[in-house]
Amino acid sequence: MTARRWALALLSAAVLTPALAVPMASADEDRVDIAVEIPRSAQTPVGTIAVDDAQLRWGLNPNAGSGAYAGGCNFLSAGRAGNSGGSRVWDTADASGPDALFRSAQGAVRVEKPTAKGGWEAVTWANKCQDHRGRAVTTVASDMGTGATFVFDGGTGVVDGASGTARIRWQGSATVVFYGGMTYWWLADPVLTLTPSGGHLTATVGGYGTSMEDQSRWRELAPRQVHLATFGAAELRQRGLVISPDYYRVPVSIDSSVSDPQVRQGPHWGSFPQDFVTFHAETGQSSYWHSSGGAADARKPPSPMWISYDASDVIREPPPLSEPPEELPPPSSQPGGSSSGVPDDAGSGVPAAPGPGSGGGGDIRPGTSAPGSSPGAGNLGALDAPPGARRGIVPTLAQWLSGEGLIPELVSLTDPRHRAVGALSAVFLLSSLAVVGFRRGWLTLPWTTHPPTAGPPAP
Repeated sequence: MTARRWALALLSAAVLTPALAVPMASADEDRVDIAVEIPRSAQTPVGTIAVDDAQLRWGLNPNAGSGAYAGGCNFLSAGRAGNSGGSRVWDTADASGPDALFRSAQGAVRVEKPTAKGGWEAVTWANKCQDHRGRAVTTVASDMGTGATFVFDGGTGVVDGASGTARIRWQGSATVVFYGGMTYWWLADPVLTLTPSGGHLTATVGGYGTSMEDQSRWRELAPRQVHLATFGAAELRQRGLVISPDYYRVPVSIDSSVSDPQVRQGPHWGSFPQDFVTFHAETGQSSYWHSSGGAADARKPPSPMWISYDASDVIREPPPLSEPPEELPPPSSQPGGSSSGVPDDAGSGVPAAPGPGSGGGGDIRPGTSAPGSSPGAGNLGALDAPPGARRGIVPTLAQWLSGEGLIPELVSLTDPRHRAVGALSAVFLLSSLAVVGFRRGWLTLPWTTHPPTAGPPAP
């Protein structure tokens, strides 16, 4: 056997012997008990943390930044928008002056959207309908919108890592504008409550109600407190946490006289919390917050929510992957739908642009284009999806990378299977490098003999 083969054999024995030796050891042999103390994860809060500048970043869902059939797009605005005087599309005059309806920032609240480089930029009146590459968002089902979020800073409260509880409240408000201003509502003073079994985000909401059938209807809605989101158990980290709100397979009761009923089949059926959807029966946006069977259902599940305990040291953690459940309930559990079989996502209260040969717009059937758009316009491929885009609910890298590297912060391998795979991968990598080293002569064994170097030929 050549020295090279001996080296390979010894290397294989060195790798395999520790694993094989354990089951072969006799129970009667002397053993040495070793006590190993595993330190507490540096990512887990120790004791109680008082926060005084926490940050909340959330975009509700992709619908809140998508293209609209009238008014250009849906968008977010900082502050509480006043009374526009009726169901109408906002214009440039509504974005300036002391009584402006649209604002990029107000107090401790601002609105931002992703950039092509993976960072964030302010949402302005000029770019509010553009994705991260500067392209206008469309109503095509695969276009997941601008990825815009509202950002609340200055949150105060307590995080208790030992008990797994937290309560943080923010002051300020933001406005959610659909159809360019034809229908809008605001949320104010959100409060996050977390327990070991789950939690919720509540806020005071208000706005204005209108109707697609009669857009002259315009009334101010009474403020009330609702659940913006509920969620299961979330892991508290040293600097913050990322939450995937509940939606999939969440049933909701709908008044069919004011909105399309919930459709309980398909990969994206679900709903925001009941009291939140009930509130939107008055704004005219109810079916935008629950599944209704239209092509826009993929944009309705909530976006990930980022909570940072310190606004000057925000987290850059990727959201947890939350796919729609594979098992679907039988179609018999679905309430009755619209007469056409494809409910109108505009609902009975959302103004919509009239399409050719029809009296109103709304959601479109899969495979068709929005009124006034060319077929396939804005139909982005999987590798070209805008930030905030999801296939199911899987976010793109640009949602959480900040240009600081490909390895996000606060990522840990908590599954033992993942650790085992990582360890085996490291063993195979080192073994491969060793084999290459012996073949190339970069590595030699200490006892290997080499023939003497030939000297110059005798004269």
